[in-house]
Amino acid sequence: MCDFYAQTAENSTITDIEGNQYIDFAAGIAVLNTGHRHPRLVQAVEAQLQAFTHTAYQIVPYESYVSLAEKINAVAPIDGKRKTTFFTTGAEAVEKRGENCTRTYRASWRYRIWRWFSWSYLHDDGVNRQGGTL
Repeated sequence: MCDFYAQTAENSTITDIEGNQYIDFAAGIAVLNTGHRHPRLVQAVEAQLQAFTHTAYQIVPYESYVSLAEKINAVAPIDGKRKTTFFTTGAEAVEKRGENCTRTYRASWRYRIWRWFSWSYLHDDGVNRQGGTL
């Protein structure tokens, strides 16, 4: 934990509340890829905010979601049918994997073992939402 409070950041530099500048070697997740406030990223975020902030795609789909999924499907090294969906966190992705596994293996012993492993190891697979039993 740093002994200063960040006030602003630009590219790889953080300025604290006293005006001191630091090189940000420990930037937050996905920040170092483009640096803080990269102009193209800021422009893309501002454009999206002018359109809408957020929808649940499963309820109200939008073109850019479908377009990006199709681009990923086109280059995915998978034979046969491809499906792409996006999640905010790893926990959401693991939970969706559990739901898909539930549909496929619900009656099998493999499903029960997988659910136990997932619940005991990963701690976030939606067991309570799906009835709370293994």
